[in-house]
Amino acid sequence: FPGLMTTPLAFHAAASSIALAMTPHECWRISRTTGVAGDVTLHAGDGLSQPAGVPHNVISRSDDLEVIEINEPAVYGTWDLDEPPAPWK
Repeated sequence: FPGLMTTPLAFHAAASSIALAMTPHECWRISRTTGVAGDVTLHAGDGLSQPAGVPHNVISRSDDLEVIEINEPAVYGTWDLDEPPAPWK
């Protein structure tokens, strides 16, 4: 894949009550989310809703990735997990 990240982001979670993400242009990202079978790929125009506290990480992205995120509340905490959740251990 072009734009393949050499090191995926750490699995992390956020304390926001709602998180929406959208990729507005010709770009893409691939992520893994606890409770979702397989990888999640967002292409231009796609969006997703991320429940609070659900561990996830980005494993690959295009070099020109742009993401619009809407979070509630606007200020919230995030934390990295010590190790990836199953089945990615």
